[in-house]
Amino acid sequence: MSEYMTSRSLAKALLRGAVELLLFLPPFLLAAVYLLDGSLRWLWLVLLPVAYVVGYAAQSAINLRKLYALLLLAAATAAVHTLIFYFLGLAWYVTGPFALLAAFRGIRSADMSWEASFPVGLNAIGILIYFIVSVMVRFVESFQPYVPVLTGCGVIALAVALFIANQAHIRQETLSGKKAPSVASSVLWQNRMMIGLLLIVIAVVALFRELRDVFLQLRDAVIAAILWLLSLLPDTKQTPEGAAQPKPPMDQGVPAQPAAWLVWLEQAAIVLAEAAAVLLIVYGLYKLLRKLPPLVKRIYLWCIAALRMGEKLESREGYEDNVESLVDWNGLGGKFAERLKNWRTALARKKIRWEDLEDNGERVRFLYKRWLQRHIARGYAYKPFLTPQETGNELDNPRRHTAGHQTGGDSELVEWYEHARYGERLPTDAQAQILKNKLERANQE
Repeated sequence: MSEYMTSRSLAKALLRGAVELLLFLPPFLLAAVYLLDGSLRWLWLVLLPVAYVVGYAAQSAINLRKLYALLLLAAATAAVHTLIFYFLGLAWYVTGPFALLAAFRGIRSADMSWEASFPVGLNAIGILIYFIVSVMVRFVESFQPYVPVLTGCGVIALAVALFIANQAHIRQETLSGKKAPSVASSVLWQNRMMIGLLLIVIAVVALFRELRDVFLQLRDAVIAAILWLLSLLPDTKQTPEGAAQPKPPMDQGVPAQPAAWLVWLEQAAIVLAEAAAVLLIVYGLYKLLRKLPPLVKRIYLWCIAALRMGEKLESREGYEDNVESLVDWNGLGGKFAERLKNWRTALARKKIRWEDLEDNGERVRFLYKRWLQRHIARGYAYKPFLTPQETGNELDNPRRHTAGHQTGGDSELVEWYEHARYGERLPTDAQAQILKNKLERANQE
């Protein structure tokens, strides 16, 4: 088992090193292009995360704490990595500093979580480096063969940075006190969908030249196909058999060049046609992005109703169980938010029976909802900003006992509700039935 865990941790360290290299690739790529020679430079660039993994493994085994000890360990790891490529013909003074940096980052990652290794600010610096380098190398002729590599890796790095930032934002939004953040699958699905749409727009902008070339090739292919089809049609202007063939014209010398204004007019027409095609594509993407979120949301809501996701429907009344959405649907869907509210109200009015609930987690939420409704009906002013535990403490206040708010055992229901809400554990069937019986007896008082 320990060997499996070690292999898995090393695989995670390799993935983390590859992601860090991707986020800060431009300096490494420039060094490989202009400071190293031969095809082995690409092997060196690909194997840089190995120094990261070796540093991670060494720190996990030795567990050093002093900074100078960490630097010595990083230097030793980088020296081994550098010597290997030095004997293969690469300059040590170029590969050494980069290997040292990779090894030191790997050593530090042994004591850091994934979120701590990729803070949002550091990722933003990496994307900024991509932008600055991509602008500078546009005017460098010798780097043009590597521009597609830089652009493609930049788009992938931006996607990774956005997903990491989005995940950190969701965890921050769903953090509740000292408990671990609980993220609903619907929240993750909605936000990843929006990030995906944003990445599509970014990819279109970043790869505009490549897309334009593809469009021009497609246009030429369509024109060639049309000309080929026209060549298959019979020629209506055939010369009669008895008619004499016209004599070829006398040699008139070199044909005259077309007028300058005709050449200019032709070029202007081509530019206008390309501009119109680009505007048409941009307009089509704009219309698609405006209509796609409401359409996807309608499909999503239909799936909720079809799968009878009672947890999401019941948690609309009373305490807000989880963050429902981090997306401003009002800005995307117009009046669709009002329709969604009416739809949820209509579903909430449906009678839900105890036998219809699928598991004890749903049963605990059902009892908690009924418990809140009973106290509200008896005059309790519900405060949605309170947590379930704070609401239970307020209802158990001795000053409220004379007003009929003493329940006796409600703290057990609140405790099980919090366990079910955060997915920690669920009550057994017998415990859920006991909670139900207690609530029914309290309702009869």
